[in-house]
Amino acid sequence: MICRSIIFLLLCCITCFAQNGYVPGYVITNTGDTLKGKLKDRKFVNEVESWQKVNFTDTLGRKYKFTPEELIEYGRKGRKKYRVLTLGVESKKTFVEVSEEGSVILYSYYRGGWGSAGNAISLDSNKKESKARTAFYIGVQGIPIMMRGATEHAECFLQFSNKPNSLMQWRPRDYQTTAKVFFSDNAEIIKLLEDGELDERDIYAIVRKYNEAKK
Repeated sequence: MICRSIIFLLLCCITCFAQNGYVPGYVITNTGDTLKGKLKDRKFVNEVESWQKVNFTDTLGRKYKFTPEELIEYGRKGRKKYRVLTLGVESKKTFVEVSEEGSVILYSYYRGGWGSAGNAISLDSNKKESKARTAFYIGVQGIPIMMRGATEHAECFLQFSNKPNSLMQWRPRDYQTTAKVFFSDNAEIIKLLEDGELDERDIYAIVRKYNEAKK
């Protein structure tokens, strides 16, 4: 009886070890097929760095290894989903996180380290926040007041949901020009950017606030 218990525990340990890092999820292939099962796309479950490979096991136990060349989208259940964008001068297909979705889609490509709009937000303790900026953040659901999304580890891209060819990068040097392309019909956002109350680091809150207003 004791031997059977030990064997059972060993089998459980082996199974847990084999599944380490795998979470329920799905993939959408280039042919439009949706496969459900378990996937692993990073070394640690909560890591945000954008990996460019997906290990996947479907519901029948079949194993696959996918690259951006083979998928349209994949998602981890209860977590973020990822799409394939063609980026850079080399037009390389790349997995990027869908950080916000609505009339305007915000994509994030994490180069390394830990940080995202949801779990690594920094507070500028040396700056007295203005009433206008505080009021703006009060109206944004799910993002703390007076805190900025940490974008130092991410490259951000914007796209109109109904215009696939509208993809533009959100960059520190010309973010105000990009803002006028995507948010021109929201006078509050444009004015706060022009007055310096918001800047490029507030992109996560800006997109969420804009999409909420468009609903």
